[in-house]
Amino acid sequence: MSVTKLEIYTEPAAFTGVKDALSIVGYEFVTAELSMIPQVVN
Repeated sequence: MSVTKLEIYTEPAAFTGVKDALSIVGYEFVTAELSMIPQVVN
């Protein structure tokens, strides 16, 4: 059995669409969540 780990970055508004599209083509999710990634401003 092969396990592939994907970490996908997208705009929050696109999250559901991306998740649904991946589900349609056969991906299964252990977790699917939104996280805020801090950005450093100099």
